[in-house]
Amino acid sequence: MFGGKTKTPCVIRTLYGAGTGAASQHSDCYYPIFTHQPGLKVVIPSSPYEAKGLMITAIRDDDPVIFFEHQAMFGDTGEVPDEEYSIPFGVARIVREGKDVTIVAIGRMVQFAEKAAKELAEARRLTASWREVPHVTHFDDVDITDLEEVRRDRNDTQGDTAPRLSLLAFIVSAVSETLAGFTDFNASIDPDGKTLYRKAYRNIGIAVDTDVGLLVPVLHNVQDMDLADIASGITALAGRARSGKLKNDDIEGASFTVTSLGKLGGTGFAPIINAPEVAILGVARAGMRAMVTEGKVIPRLMLPLSLSYDHRVIDGAAAGRFMEALRNHLLKLTGDNDAAPD
Repeated sequence: MFGGKTKTPCVIRTLYGAGTGAASQHSDCYYPIFTHQPGLKVVIPSSPYEAKGLMITAIRDDDPVIFFEHQAMFGDTGEVPDEEYSIPFGVARIVREGKDVTIVAIGRMVQFAEKAAKELAEARRLTASWREVPHVTHFDDVDITDLEEVRRDRNDTQGDTAPRLSLLAFIVSAVSETLAGFTDFNASIDPDGKTLYRKAYRNIGIAVDTDVGLLVPVLHNVQDMDLADIASGITALAGRARSGKLKNDDIEGASFTVTSLGKLGGTGFAPIINAPEVAILGVARAGMRAMVTEGKVIPRLMLPLSLSYDHRVIDGAAAGRFMEALRNHLLKLTGDNDAAPD
């Protein structure tokens, strides 16, 4: 009627995304109905950052805009600048570079596509690591009877606002201290195996069991953390991993990895190196065993550890010394410096 010369600025904000029980209406996603209407613009953000930037653009646009938001994303969090900014319409954002296949997605499906791409890349990388890296695994046991007593006492006596100290937090702290004296273990290697990059920082990957499989978020700069910082950092990373809210920074930059079976069981396992890292520590379930001490058989809580390492970089003697140093650092965390010589 107006030949496209009339401005009709208007923004309609609405929801989409039905409950999981509406199977018969699952395919009836109604936003495609509006995308084919001349003069009408449809906007579907995939993150809190996009929601703000695209909404500002929609308000300033001269044409009517329908702004769809998936109701399952209302609890999502992310970095959103306080200052005003806009995101232009009609410009694609490359979420992840790739060369095998291109996926075009909108809204919440961007998150699912990105998660699937990460999982496929992780599976491919681990397969390549197992095939191309010469793995050797060193098995050892550490007596943590006194450490477990210290851990429980500290949790019982500290305030309600202090983070709960898990055994994994003690292990990560001891690993960080051990890596300071074994720089070849805190490193990455070129795919050709000719160049080793030793890291000044200690960024430790923490394997987390989630509904979508094993994820390895990274605790950055552990060398600057005390035990409470490590414990709260692990809890936060595990929470974001299990809720699907890990950011790119959360999964990048590891220089060493710790993977723990926790209470799932097992007396030991050989973890696959998280290439290009050169070593990974596996932690199995601790259990009471009869041990001989000064001619007496006494029950002690023993923790099985397994260190897989790249034999191009690390030999068996270095691995043995690393595990001995790790044991000593764990004992130092109990305050038993006499039992933990340097």
